Order: sequence, then structure tokens, then C-alpha cells
Amino acid sequence: MRFVVLFFSFFCSFIFSQHSAEVALSTSNPLVPVYVSEIGSDEYGKQLLQVFLYDLSHNARTKIAHRTDVKETRLRSKELTEQFNKYYWQQEGIKYVVKVRYSNNVFSAHVFNGTIGIAKEFSTKTLSHNLSRDRSDVHAVSDAIVGWLFSDKGIANSSILFAKQLPIGDRFESEIWEVDYDGNNPRKLLDSVGYCVTPYSIPHSDSYLFVSYKQGVPKIFIGYKKRKEYKPLINLRGNQLLPAISANRRKLAFICDASGRADLFLQVFDEKKGCIGKPIQAYSFPSSVQASPTLSPDGSRVAFVSDKSGTPRVYMIEAPRYSRGNKLPEAVLLSKECRENTSPCWSPDGKKIAYSARIEGIRQIVIFDLVLGEEWQVTSGPLHKENPSWAPNSLHLVYNTVDGEKSDLFMIDIQEKMPTKITSGPGKKHFPSWGSSQP
Repeated sequence: MRFVVLFFSFFCSFIFSQHSAEVALSTSNPLVPVYVSEIGSDEYGKQLLQVFLYDLSHNARTKIAHRTDVKETRLRSKELTEQFNKYYWQQEGIKYVVKVRYSNNVFSAHVFNGTIGIAKEFSTKTLSHNLSRDRSDVHAVSDAIVGWLFSDKGIANSSILFAKQLPIGDRFESEIWEVDYDGNNPRKLLDSVGYCVTPYSIPHSDSYLFVSYKQGVPKIFIGYKKRKEYKPLINLRGNQLLPAISANRRKLAFICDASGRADLFLQVFDEKKGCIGKPIQAYSFPSSVQASPTLSPDGSRVAFVSDKSGTPRVYMIEAPRYSRGNKLPEAVLLSKECRENTSPCWSPDGKKIAYSARIEGIRQIVIFDLVLGEEWQVTSGPLHKENPSWAPNSLHLVYNTVDGEKSDLFMIDIQEKMPTKITSGPGKKHFPSWGSSQP
């Protein structure tokens, strides 16, 4: 019982107030204007265009330029050399031009890269005329364009897991759900798994981890999206909570009280074989509780929350080797400015750790920049924000707000810092985990 109370105190008990400094992001880049043409009069084509425009407005790379009749006339020219005249678009301050088309159930985008003076066409396969299905194909086109223009990972065809809590009579149920990155196509992944929390997407896989109280106490399970199956993951007594896995899918971190208090454990992992060998106790400290581990992409370091100094803060350790008799590693304090921390999450590029911190009485999302060695605040406003999770491009975060009994998911570009709400409707949506883009 003490474990559960202390664990939830990390999410509910905030005492001190600190200010975070505004610093320049080490990966900052201004948004580049892109001109996107009209698509014609077809109503379904217009719906596809709205999906496409949303993608280009939320990729942390481009912003949509204002559409004008003069530019549309130019793009209707019969000659490509006239449509994509490099000097004209340079004069207009437009670096990238996209001429879109919907014909014969195919959505296509003819993209002109003004930097190199080359145009390239991207298109979907034949669409089904079912928007729920066809969105994925349009997202794939958007991601391909981002990859060509910026040699970067697109996020449009990625998805987000989360736990959804609903009142059922005089009790609550919590299920694992998944949505597209823009909040569309919500779908429940499993039935009858008990009260479930903290899903965690396994990178580049259709598998995921989650915690269920199906056995009466919290245990870690692995689920499979395509098969809609699940099974217990770790053979270890005690409460198991807050699983996280490294981007290379070779190491698993979690919290367990098998030794009598909530400690940090590590486990060698293989997606096909599961857990290999026995888990080891990676960090413990007298009269303290550890929580919310997150692994560096290569699994060599672990960041986590501990109340070893009296208030929950973010620490980092080198992942200990798997041999008996090793001395536990020293924990290095990261969150020196922003205290009362919860839910750290390591970025896929390995350069940043996001977490929640109390700032002027409100829980906000803060980033520790490992390149600069500094903390900086991402979110603002009155609602509490918790549980940040990184997009595959390391330029976006998803998090949940807390407003009494209400909770929803928001996506934010960490450079522009303008949040976008991506969930709505009944139920408390929390503990988001951003998955990899679909192949």
C-alpha cells in the first residue's frame, strides 16, 4: 500500500514552485513556407486535401503560404517550366511549391524544391473512397515529401497509444486505445484485460507494453496489435509498474517493489524471445521511491524520478552491467531548476529528456537539453500537463492535461510551442505513448 501511495504522490503532490529559464533550443529551425495549390471541385478530393494540409502544418518543418489567384493561374499553366519557375517563386518568398490533384481515386502531389530546382511527384495507390482508410495513404505521401525535402522522419503516419478511463456504474474501467497522430480513427486495442495504465509503444513494432491489474496487483504485459493478444512479460514477484524500452529494443526498465520498496530494475529484452535472463536491481536508495524510468536510445543510460532528496526529481545513471556484485551506479541530478518532477521521456535522437514539473503552481512540460545542459519550458497556461512522450522526429511531444476529472491529449511542436488538442469525447485520456511511423 505504501508503494501505491508514494507512486501516485509523484503525480499528485506538488509543494515547491520554481521558474525555468527560456533558452535557445539546440535543434531550432524556422518554419519554411510551402505553397499548396487548390485541388479542384471534387468534394472527396477536398477532404483529402484537408488531411494533407494538416500534415504540412504540423510537421515542425513547413507552414502553409497564403493562396492567391495569381499563383493559381501560374500553376494551371500547361508548361512545367512555367509552373515551377524557380525565380518567380523565389521572388514570392516561396521555397517549396506543391501542386495537388485528385483523379481516378488517386491523390497526387507534384512538389517543386526551389533549393535544387527539381520537381518530383508523390502519389497514393488507388484509394477506397473511405476517408478513415485513405487518410493513412495521404499521411504516407506527406511523410515521403518531408523525407525528400528535409531528409527527416515524418510523423503523419505514426500513431499514439493511451489509457482511457471510463466510469462503469459505481466503478472505473481503464483500457488501452490507439489513435492516429492527429487524433483520428480511435480504436480500442484489447478487451477484458482488467484495469490498464501506462502503455508503451515498442519502437518499429506492432507490439507494446502496458500495466494491468487483472491479477489483482499491477503486472507488466506485452500486447500485439495485429493479433489482439497479450501475455505477462516479467516473472518477478511484487508490484510491477511503469515499463519503458530502449529504441534499439534490447533493454527494458521498470519499477518493482520485490525488494521491499519501489526500486529501478533493468531487464535484457528481445522482441521475439521476450525477457532474457533475470532482471537486476539497477538503482535503490534508502527510504526513497524510484519511478518513471526512461532509457537512452542505445540503452546505455537511464533517467528516472526519485524522491531521494526529499522531493521527486529527475536523475540519470549509467545502466549497470549484468553481473553479480556490481556496485550500484551514482545518480546524477538533471532537474536542478525545475523541481517536483514526474514522467521523464528520452527523445529518439538521444539529445533531450522531457518531463513534467511544477512551475508557479501549475505542472508544465519541461525539456532538459543534454547538448546545452539546460532546462527550458515548453508549455504554459492554466491546466496541469503530464506524461510527455516524443514523436519519432524528436520535434514534437504529446502529453495529457489534467482538469479535475477531465483529461485529454495535446500535441505540441517544441519549437513553435503551440499545442493542438487531438482527443475529445467522454473518458479520461492519459499516459500517451507515441509510436513509430508505419512502414
